[in-house]
Amino acid sequence: MGWTFPYGATRSDIISQLTPKERLYESGHIFRTLRHCCKGNVLYALHESGRAGETRKWIGVYLMQKHDGRWGYKDMEESMHPYYYNCPVSYLDDADEPVNDSASKWREEVRRQAAERKRKKPKVGERWSLKSKSVPEVRITYVRGQSVRGVYQDLTYRVPRKILGEKIEEKMKDECEGDDDMVYSISGYRKMLMGITEPTVVVITPDGEAPKVSKVDKKPDLDELQELTGGYIQIVPNKWFDEVYCDEEGKLKGYAPNWAATKLLEIDTSFDVLVGTIVILLNLPDEE
Repeated sequence: MGWTFPYGATRSDIISQLTPKERLYESGHIFRTLRHCCKGNVLYALHESGRAGETRKWIGVYLMQKHDGRWGYKDMEESMHPYYYNCPVSYLDDADEPVNDSASKWREEVRRQAAERKRKKPKVGERWSLKSKSVPEVRITYVRGQSVRGVYQDLTYRVPRKILGEKIEEKMKDECEGDDDMVYSISGYRKMLMGITEPTVVVITPDGEAPKVSKVDKKPDLDELQELTGGYIQIVPNKWFDEVYCDEEGKLKGYAPNWAATKLLEIDTSFDVLVGTIVILLNLPDEE
């Protein structure tokens, strides 16, 4: 079918015309729209049609566009295998069996892409691989609706969801036990740190290296903490550890984001991301 442009039609007019609640014909046929929705300028509708008592439910797919100030449409349905696949899966569930092989393959692809979209729900702070030769992975910095952005080598990219690969799990090495082969998840590493009972200093740098965990005899003084963080110290509020410090001017100095520490301390990335070197003091009360 080609395009149809009703005179003076608006987008709403087109949608109303294509999705009547019920339409009766002199031949005795019935045409109903049970549900419909728009994904951009693609209109999906679950229709029921046929003679009374012999109706069947099927899915219509309608493309819409504006040309010379008026809206038009191109009507298709699933048996034609339209190359648009973001139809709600619930429409497929409620429709009758497909009438031909094209409709069957179209429904299979709709379900496959729906499952893929459901799986690909990136969150700010996560690392994801990409199906891209030039940008192999990104650190997600922004997610809103279908819009995703990420950073790779200090450059920010818009990330179409269709090129998202797999989520890259963050790992940290346990240096406290001296076993380079032992690897913990972020939550496991946090639990390990909380189980330490001896005076310990943990230094987490933003370069992706394993945290440096050192047992000490006394609490670092102000000068030592400033040397570790790189500037005037500031306490990092968090719910896991009492004494966590950073350089209070880290963002002004342009320090790199410290994603490992941000995730370890469960900082809400909607509001803040830690930067620079982060220092955690364990079991080190102030000296009397």
